Amino acid sequence: MAVCGLTLDGRVRIWHESARRLLGHLADDVNGRRLDHMAPAENRHQGLVTRTLFAASAAGQSQLDLPLLTRAGERKPCRLEIRPQPDAEPGFAVLMREIGPEFDSPSGRRARDDTRAAHRANLALIGGEPGWIGLGLEAEIRHVSPQAADCLALVDREWVGRPLTDLFTPAEADDWYLLLHRTVETGRPQQAVVGGGGGCPAMSAGR
Repeated sequence: MAVCGLTLDGRVRIWHESARRLLGHLADDVNGRRLDHMAPAENRHQGLVTRTLFAASAAGQSQLDLPLLTRAGERKPCRLEIRPQPDAEPGFAVLMREIGPEFDSPSGRRARDDTRAAHRANLALIGGEPGWIGLGLEAEIRHVSPQAADCLALVDREWVGRPLTDLFTPAEADDWYLLLHRTVETGRPQQAVVGGGGGCPAMSAGR
């Protein structure tokens, strides 16, 4: 059994000695890197780890089977048990263990459940008006409604695919991941005062 800690956006913040023994990577080599970057290219599913982290926020824990590459390039199928850690620096504690032939593909039922949990945080309401911005799993803009575009003087297509931070910066939170995970954890929209965006000073991250 190995232990590591992740930030809310899935980057390694704690790499325990047990994780080094399991995968061989040194802490200096992995700290700050996304966990899914340690998986083989064909297993770096878009949003896979992010969905699992949102599911852990919603349910208090989640599990993911994912092959990880050792420092020597060997594939090790691993089972990741993920629990949120609402401490001074919110993130996740991850228990990793190597598994054998019972390896469960992430494309199964659990992954679909995780997707539904993550998408609870994919829309934001602007300034109390019915203007919506649709967000992807990585807090990137997927859609800007006509009302939101009018409010913000935006051309919809110019913003699609760009990070939400290019448009708004939360004034009272570290980043959008904190707000989105709180939304998923509580099942309720989270109010945020934001900077930027012209005349729309408030946003509610919700479902």
